[in-house]
Amino acid sequence: MKSGFNTIIPLENGKAVAANWCTNECLSHVLKEVEKRRRLNDLIIHHDNASAHKAIQTMEYLEAHRVKLMGHPVYSPDLSHCYFWLFTKIKEQLRGKVSRISMNFMLLFRNKRTVTEKKTSTNIMNSGSKE
Repeated sequence: MKSGFNTIIPLENGKAVAANWCTNECLSHVLKEVEKRRRLNDLIIHHDNASAHKAIQTMEYLEAHRVKLMGHPVYSPDLSHCYFWLFTKIKEQLRGKVSRISMNFMLLFRNKRTVTEKKTSTNIMNSGSKE
C-alpha cells in the first residue's frame, strides 16, 4: 500500500476553502482517486485543524464513507503534515526506553544546575568576605 499525496485539487482564484468545497470538490475527488486503487473502509487521512476540515458537514461525509482521521496537535508550526503519522511509530519504538535526546537534556540540565550552584556559592562566599 502506497501512502502520501495522490492528487492535487486546485482552488479557484479568490475562492475560500469552505466546508462545502472541502466535502463536495476536494474529498469526493480524493476518495474517488483512492478508491481506484483500494477500498476506503480502512483509509486513514490526516487533516490539520482548519475549520473546513473540522466542520460537521466534512466530518459526517468522512464518517459516511468510513474514513478515519488521524489526530493533529493544536499548535504544531514545525510539524510537516507528511510526517505526522510517524510519531505513533516512534513512540511505540521508544516506549519503556529513555531516548538519547532525553538523556542529553538531563545531563545538560544537571551540568547547568551545578554551574549555577557553584556561581551562587562563590557569590555568597565573596559577599561574606567583604563585610
